[in-house]
Amino acid sequence: MDGIEKVQEENLEPLFFEQMEVPLTRLSEDWRMVLEVYDKALLNMNDTLIGKTQIDLEQRRWSNPFALAKLTIIQEEDRVKEQMEEQKKQQVYARGKEEKELSIQTLKYLRNKHEKIQEIKDKLKKSEFLINKVEYRPLKLSENNQTPQGSIELFVDVIDHEEQRTTPFQKLKEIKNEEEYEVRLIVWETREVPPPNGSVMSAQIRVTYERTGLNEESDIKTTDVHAGCKTGRAIFNWRMLFRIGNESFPRLKLAVVDTGLAGDSTIGETSLNLSTSIKLLKKIGNLEDKKIWVEFMNPATERSAGFCLIQLQIKHLSEAENDPVGEG
Repeated sequence: MDGIEKVQEENLEPLFFEQMEVPLTRLSEDWRMVLEVYDKALLNMNDTLIGKTQIDLEQRRWSNPFALAKLTIIQEEDRVKEQMEEQKKQQVYARGKEEKELSIQTLKYLRNKHEKIQEIKDKLKKSEFLINKVEYRPLKLSENNQTPQGSIELFVDVIDHEEQRTTPFQKLKEIKNEEEYEVRLIVWETREVPPPNGSVMSAQIRVTYERTGLNEESDIKTTDVHAGCKTGRAIFNWRMLFRIGNESFPRLKLAVVDTGLAGDSTIGETSLNLSTSIKLLKKIGNLEDKKIWVEFMNPATERSAGFCLIQLQIKHLSEAENDPVGEG
């Protein structure tokens, strides 16, 4: 099936905001949908495939908890309707006052139950609508070549005929807001951090999010305190979340601090430039959150001040809201 015909020339990040509705009376056994992005050729030359992504529609349909809940409700609604029709017939052929009264009360109960089912269906529909369904999928040339060729932002809904009839097909429009991301940083542990007094320290990791690298208001978060640290190894297992936008030079500044009675003393510092990671995220669509060791440097002596094991992940804000995590 041919899809979007709009061509955007000389653009590595084209914005389409197009939508398609595909009526299907019968789905194939594998329920697959493939989206392909091409580089439009000049004149009569063949278009060049940039990359494609494949979506399992069956999994998309039945792994959706709302779809399963709606299926259960629809089945119950059909059962109640059958019972209502049966009670109407019994009411007509009822013999005696007591039998007729019982049929009337039963029918009243079933009607009330049917109304409750309609209320639940409406609530499910509203709850599902509030969920952000936008996703970012990497584009790949083939199963043999898994190197991402960029990413595509989209959402896919698989709905039945009744949902299609009652759900309006809303027109998409470009949103001018700046892109936002969520940075998920996990501080696992430190090693070889020298105690400032040579014996023991109360270690803490302090993380500052700097938007430009200049002296502006910053977002500062800290781990808990690892008291009685003698060997320079402190275990934190602490997650921090930062929301960032299109800042010119976003970076995270990590500092290992001794929180002693005389006041906090910075032992070492290191910085993580987020600009490169965000550019990579835009290009390939996802970033692996591998654990890495970063080295602290003493700001006074410019010598090594130990190491910190961290795990960094950056997600588009809409994707992060669909997969929330906590801090601490």
